[in-house]
Amino acid sequence: MGETLLILERAYGPEHRLVAQVLARLAEVAEDERKYEQALYLRQQVLQIDTRALPDHPQIAEDKIGLARVLAELGRGEEARENLREALAAYESVFGTDHPVVARIRVFVAQSLTRLEDYQGAIGQLNSAVRSFAATADMKGEQVWALTWLAGIHRLTDYPSAAQAALESAIALAENTRERSSDLGCVVLTLAYVQQDKRDVDGARANLARALSLLDEHDGDETNGTGVETDLPPGLEPLTREHLAIGRCRQGDLLLSLGRLDEALTEYRTGLELARMTSMFTDNVPLHFRLGGRCRSASRAGSEGADLDLAYCPLCNVDRVGRTFRGGRTDTRFARLSSRRRGA
Repeated sequence: MGETLLILERAYGPEHRLVAQVLARLAEVAEDERKYEQALYLRQQVLQIDTRALPDHPQIAEDKIGLARVLAELGRGEEARENLREALAAYESVFGTDHPVVARIRVFVAQSLTRLEDYQGAIGQLNSAVRSFAATADMKGEQVWALTWLAGIHRLTDYPSAAQAALESAIALAENTRERSSDLGCVVLTLAYVQQDKRDVDGARANLARALSLLDEHDGDETNGTGVETDLPPGLEPLTREHLAIGRCRQGDLLLSLGRLDEALTEYRTGLELARMTSMFTDNVPLHFRLGGRCRSASRAGSEGADLDLAYCPLCNVDRVGRTFRGGRTDTRFARLSSRRRGA
């Protein structure tokens, strides 16, 4: 892309609109690589070129949103907010406050406000966007997108009932659109987590099962069955077998706290089976102990002779005293973790 930029600069000059387009793409790459200082320089160059080439054009507002996103990542909150205010005002002056184009901009503004931890400001923009999308027949996909962000922020800010309402609305809309199974699946999985937080055992169980079904539908596509591959809203769970395994373990915890031992053990077993299908058993030491340790605790709480096969974790070969064996040797990392958990 650097060579393309040089060719365009030689052909059209350094301040041509085509040069700005390439610079904007380079800024996106820098953001993806978390090189925010570089991205900031590129975004500033884009805005400078477009301001001269396209005065009073809506593209200027779009450039300011990109610049605000980078400023937010760098913690320069006031500058970010100023660019967001100017961008939104520019779009409203052209299209009015309720136009779907403005609603899209409100979602982008909300994303940047979320990065700045201005959650109330983000929620206000998203609610306005949802209302605008709902009033337009062919904007259901965009409405799902806005509701998903809204739910994620509500979950982050510990409002599970509001999160659940937004997620249920998003699911109902997504079922009537052509949303990918992975996109719908991450919303369904997050709803299961929210229901667990609210101790809704049956609702969570149904949505965990549905999320697994949606993941199976999605296996083999361009994301290799890992679900949404880009920029999930904060507070939403990616649709992966790892997150489904953790969800099953959380479900087991919830059932165990309610004294429903047999159902808890079933959930832990399901979590272990899902975990075996991933790299989790080699890459995630804390989860070994979460899954394996919970199985042991649940087994000890049961009647004599019940589920004694779960007195160790088959995922990581943790025995009853918390040691693990790999190739005949004790793995001291696991032993130290286990001893701390026992209060040693």
